[in-house]
Amino acid sequence: MITGSIRNTDVKLFGSFVYTNARYTSRSLSNNIENLSIVGKEVEGVPDWINRASLEVRHKCISLVGVIPSYTLFDFAASYRFLKNYHISGGVNNIADLRYFRRRINMYPGPGILPADGRTFYVSLGFKI
Repeated sequence: MITGSIRNTDVKLFGSFVYTNARYTSRSLSNNIENLSIVGKEVEGVPDWINRASLEVRHKCISLVGVIPSYTLFDFAASYRFLKNYHISGGVNNIADLRYFRRRINMYPGPGILPADGRTFYVSLGFKI
């Protein structure tokens, strides 16, 4: 993580790179006729490589988080603190509304793909008691 500060403004740059070799070591599934071994098969929903980067800019009581790539997606989040004990946060995930999927194993509800969420928005209001 690299950080810097200029007159009430903090800038943070974060990055991580991960390799995961997630495979089943024991397990079988029934297809109502026979039990099928899935030993050695890839665990669904677990990417082999993850490369993430984040840029955060905080000025007094405002915080903005920018580029956060995952599956080459871009998210944006912001928060604002006010009246000492309150804050409002919001963001957009998958800004470009990219469509992607990950294969899954042959089990309920059947063979196929797992589609990813499209563009999503969120807003929250919080307070300290």
